[in-house]
Amino acid sequence: MKNPNKSGLKQILSSFELQRKPFIVNESNLASLFARLGNKALFIFLLSSVLYLSSCDKEDSAPPINNDPEPTGSILIKIKTTGKDSDPEGYTVHIEGSDARQVDANGEINISNKRPGNYSIELRGIANHCSGNGSMVKEATVSADGITTVEFEVDCKAILRDRLVYSKGLNNFTEFKIHSSNLDGSDEKLIYDKVIAFPSTVRISPDGTKISFNDRLDGNNTIQIFVMDADGENVTAIPHEGADNTAMANQFNSVWHPDSKKITFRNGFRNVTYELESGQRTLIEFEEGEMFSVQEVIDNGTKFLGIYIKNTPGSPVVHQLAISNADGTGMTILKEEPNLVFISAKMLDENTLVYIQRINASGFFNEVRKINIDGSNDQNIQNQLGFAESDRLQSFTISPNKTDLLFYFGRNVNFFFGKTKLNGSVELLTYTGNNVRVSPDWSQVTRK
Repeated sequence: MKNPNKSGLKQILSSFELQRKPFIVNESNLASLFARLGNKALFIFLLSSVLYLSSCDKEDSAPPINNDPEPTGSILIKIKTTGKDSDPEGYTVHIEGSDARQVDANGEINISNKRPGNYSIELRGIANHCSGNGSMVKEATVSADGITTVEFEVDCKAILRDRLVYSKGLNNFTEFKIHSSNLDGSDEKLIYDKVIAFPSTVRISPDGTKISFNDRLDGNNTIQIFVMDADGENVTAIPHEGADNTAMANQFNSVWHPDSKKITFRNGFRNVTYELESGQRTLIEFEEGEMFSVQEVIDNGTKFLGIYIKNTPGSPVVHQLAISNADGTGMTILKEEPNLVFISAKMLDENTLVYIQRINASGFFNEVRKINIDGSNDQNIQNQLGFAESDRLQSFTISPNKTDLLFYFGRNVNFFFGKTKLNGSVELLTYTGNNVRVSPDWSQVTRK
């Protein structure tokens, strides 16, 4: 005997098998279908529907899945900067598992949504004139719904950043003291409250933290080089070696090395490179009557740019624009002409230098020129700087990016600082008060 249920199912399946095109469900189609299949098939269909709906009801009554977020905490990072930098730059904070963040020198940041656990935090981007008090890598333990505070402290030396340093005196060219100002002449500050004998010798170290200058020792006519911090504190004299001839003991023309740890200067007819920390002296001896006045230390401290002078008895003094190795060897003469005196030379870029030459005659015949380091393409550029033909250019300094030149010059009976470019116009710096300012030096440190 045939199983009726099985027979009904077979009919349903057979019916669907015959429907090759999509079956549209509506009241008319369902009535027609069940009329063809009979009551047994209808019973099977209704029973299946009840069982399916019953199972859906059981699934809906199951407890919901808990998707609440995992509890987190946060890290509060506080930065304190002390010392003598009046406008310190900020730092970068690196937090394990998070992006690096910038933070002010005396600021704080909050890092939220950190899972409970231990995290490494490091303070980076500390400038060379600053040092951290303690470790600059710290561990922070974060707890759920808690705030963990981490503190860093940095101490900074005084620094000359985007500043000029020069000597300022009375308008009769006396009573010079060392001052600084912004690049436009604003915010003038007294650095060294003592009159110095040689106002044109002030030089800033490349890292902006020290100043060198020439002065006489108290109660002694010996000319000596002094070094002090950028704020005028901790003034020290570079020791000199005695000599029977006082002139041989004098120290002139201090220039800084790129590392700001050494100074080269002329000591009589010798050159001395002096290491500030160790006190070590390296001497370069020249033939009698010869000297080399170093103007700039170049090629990362391996070469000197300067003025080589020969003073042979019975012959005119000869000035030569020259480059030598830092040990005095390999002297290369760039320019030598009778009746010329070179009074300044500085690198404009890696292949070109700018210098001032003076015709050795009565009157004032200074002119600004540039020349390649191989001695080629020597040309007068004074008419490209925007100065009047009657302006008397005395000395100059160059901006850190080598695009601007700042001249100390005379115009009529007054003296000014004028900033210009090649093929540019002169911008006079504006100062208050009836004073004269001479021989500026432009700090090579600039804000990032």
